[in-house]
Amino acid sequence: MSELWPPQWKVIKKCPQYIYGLIDGYMEELEIEKFEHLDDVVYYGPRCIGKSSGKAHQTLKRFLKQVRESRGYDVDCFPPSVFRSPFIPVTLSEAMEEEPFYLEGVMKSTCFAVKEINAQAKKHGAGTRYELKDLEKIVDTCNLATLLTFTVKEFVSCSGADSDGDDGHVVKTVQAMVYIPPGKDLKLIEWRFKPAELLDSAEVSPESSDAAQVSPEVSDASQGSDASDKSP
Repeated sequence: MSELWPPQWKVIKKCPQYIYGLIDGYMEELEIEKFEHLDDVVYYGPRCIGKSSGKAHQTLKRFLKQVRESRGYDVDCFPPSVFRSPFIPVTLSEAMEEEPFYLEGVMKSTCFAVKEINAQAKKHGAGTRYELKDLEKIVDTCNLATLLTFTVKEFVSCSGADSDGDDGHVVKTVQAMVYIPPGKDLKLIEWRFKPAELLDSAEVSPESSDAAQVSPEVSDASQGSDASDKSP
């Protein structure tokens, strides 16, 4: 096996997804990646096809690319079950129709993340605050943490920034990892503005073209801070 990105290795090992065991198994090239085509049934077994639509090997490669590039935030597919993926991408349109109570909880987590981000900005005197605009993507994980992608309106105290045409607010895409333990307080593990290269290279999953967005009904639930503790 060979390391994929030696220059980034130290950075990757410090990120929470690596520390919590979500991506550490995917940071080196797997032997199976050297093959362009495999017989899904022979290699993965008949039970592994399922959501891969008969293209398990292509799905695996897509999954690995998404994990390595986004640390799990952009995962939108299920690899063959023999790989025991810790990521569970949630289709927003289905959640809106079939799991309203689950989605309500996710929205609370998203508002909490924005509140924490605002608290950090205020603490550092950044002169900015953020208001939740749309929830765009949910990826649940096996360790009670959820990876959220959402857009926010940035209220800036100075002029000259690019505007989205809505009262001068700048719209940015945020990704946040929120720990959601049953019956306990939420915890923001990390947050970041989505890297520009990932915004520019966004793909639509061949298995799910879910383009749904969820807008918050309560716009004042968006004040908050950064949290970088290493344990949930």
